[in-house]
Amino acid sequence: MASRNVKILLTAFLLSFFGFWGLNVFQKDIEEIFFWQEVTKNPEVLLAQIEIKPKPKTKKQVSSLILPENLEIKAKSAIAVLVTPDGKEKILFEKDIKQRRPIASLTKLMTAIVAEEVYNSKDIFVISKKAVAQEEQIGQLSPGEKLSLDQLLAIMLIESSNDAAWAIAEGQTTSTSTSTSNYQRFVELMNKKAKEIGLEDTFFNNPTGLNGTENYSTSYDLIKIAQYILKNHPEILEITRHRSWKALYPDGTLHHFIPENTNKLLEEIPEIIGGKTGYTEEAGGCILLILKSTKNRYLIIVVLGTDSPDSRFLEAKKLINYCRKVL
Repeated sequence: MASRNVKILLTAFLLSFFGFWGLNVFQKDIEEIFFWQEVTKNPEVLLAQIEIKPKPKTKKQVSSLILPENLEIKAKSAIAVLVTPDGKEKILFEKDIKQRRPIASLTKLMTAIVAEEVYNSKDIFVISKKAVAQEEQIGQLSPGEKLSLDQLLAIMLIESSNDAAWAIAEGQTTSTSTSTSNYQRFVELMNKKAKEIGLEDTFFNNPTGLNGTENYSTSYDLIKIAQYILKNHPEILEITRHRSWKALYPDGTLHHFIPENTNKLLEEIPEIIGGKTGYTEEAGGCILLILKSTKNRYLIIVVLGTDSPDSRFLEAKKLINYCRKVL
């Protein structure tokens, strides 16, 4: 009897299960039929059923490159130019590059250019009292001393001696006599060379860069001076890259030892192949640098009018670091 009851219960369970399943299937079939009939009449129904997932938000790629306007160059004027082997220029940074400004001892780059073109490197110069009377006791020159041009150029460019620059411009050599006209003629040649190079906003009143604003140029014109030196007088760059120097008399004995170059960045940046510093109260801190870049290119940096001698180096390093990122 019990066995019979179990069979009845099992049969009832199976009948109800399959009946419920069949009803569900039938219901789903009926629903799909009505759904596709509706889609035929109204296609928007299908689009409403599609779940459109928004694209995952991606973080914006923030460039680590410092934009020129964010460099915070405080100098009155500055420029960074890439020069290719064929002489083409690409300005990487500029700030008031046509502003005329006193350039202090950057003047001595033109003094060196003219000296190389009118004298012989072994010409022996006699130092005058007027030369030694120039401002600043740098160069350790004495009236009546005799030094060759190459030694005077080193004294002028490495330790920035005004005495040496004046002696070069005077042109009193062992084979010539000194006169005011020699000095004046030299300064005239400096301005003539400026025109030949194509400097439109440059004027020289003396070979040292002293006397306030009487000597002036622009950062853009100074780029042209640097390019002229690169092409025509690499020996000037060779002198300016020396970190120290033994100044010698014509007989080879020691005149004096120059312990360091005024360009402190020579110690920090090995790519520098030459340059010049300058400073007066009127001009502020000034510096011109030429660096060897990739693919036989050169990077020329000019900074004019910083508020101190040290800040000219800080400003120049900002520009160099920026140019390294964009090259």
